[in-house]
Amino acid sequence: MKVAVIGCGVMGRHHSRIYSGLKGIKLAAVCDINLKSAKEIGNLYNANYYQSHIELLNNLQIDAASIAVPTESHLSVALDFIKRKIPVLIEKPLADSSKSAKIIIDAAKNEKVFVMTGHIERFNPAVSKLLDIVSNNALGKILSINIKRVGLFPQRIIHTNVITDLAVHDLDIATLIAKKNPDYIYAKGSGALTRGRLDNAEIFLDFKEFGCFIQVNWVTPIKVRELSITGTRGYVELDYIDQKLLLYKFNYKAGNFKEFSDFVVKFGKPDFTEVKINKQEPLKVELINFIDCVKKRAKPAMVNEDALKTICLAEKVEKSIYTRKIIKI
Repeated sequence: MKVAVIGCGVMGRHHSRIYSGLKGIKLAAVCDINLKSAKEIGNLYNANYYQSHIELLNNLQIDAASIAVPTESHLSVALDFIKRKIPVLIEKPLADSSKSAKIIIDAAKNEKVFVMTGHIERFNPAVSKLLDIVSNNALGKILSINIKRVGLFPQRIIHTNVITDLAVHDLDIATLIAKKNPDYIYAKGSGALTRGRLDNAEIFLDFKEFGCFIQVNWVTPIKVRELSITGTRGYVELDYIDQKLLLYKFNYKAGNFKEFSDFVVKFGKPDFTEVKINKQEPLKVELINFIDCVKKRAKPAMVNEDALKTICLAEKVEKSIYTRKIIKI
């Protein structure tokens, strides 16, 4: 199966690396408007390289492609492949607006072409385990979700902001856990280090039964990717980077205690388990799912309607920040 990678930035390089090592897959070509980058990756993996994706399409027959160009170019590039009935995996977010995302989805349906959005955290083995824990009611009734996704400003980011680049991951995972959209959104944010662009935000999602707090920024000097859930029967902590999952059991029982120290002795050290995770590179899992969907018509881990929903939520978050109002969904 011949595949191509469009865009040789950070993510495109990883797509190229993984495709080149997959059994039954041939990385046939790479493409980037920076011909030097395309040539470098092409030579590294013995693939053809092009400066224009149109030139690639006109000169080479491929079976599928990854689109890892800047978000604002997703629509135009994706449509060129869809028109030629070539399945594509589009790096998150699906597009730079809900309007553009709908155009891509409608075009894919009209042309009967498979299109998949690469929301990588859906393919993190630790997230899969977390969803199992929630589904099995190990935490009981969810009371709160807290998510932290922070780190220094990525130099490759030029046109997007911290909501589109980072928060979309957590908006997706939060609604996946809740199995629904929030009722209300309230958010605050600013451009502390980047003029004219949001580089930090605090987002509150009101799911009626519980709340979800999301902190994202390009300001914190260390990279943190964490999620925790508090429930009536337990508490869980997830580390996206280390793929580590700690499950704490709820062990409190009401009673009379003469002193606080007696309470601490009895309940101060909760039982916890480090959940066993079969660690894998999430992007590799994602690309294998994409290939299986193209070759075997397997079920995608994320449908495009969910990708569209996430973009719509991101737009609501930005609206809340700029209007300083609570937004009803």
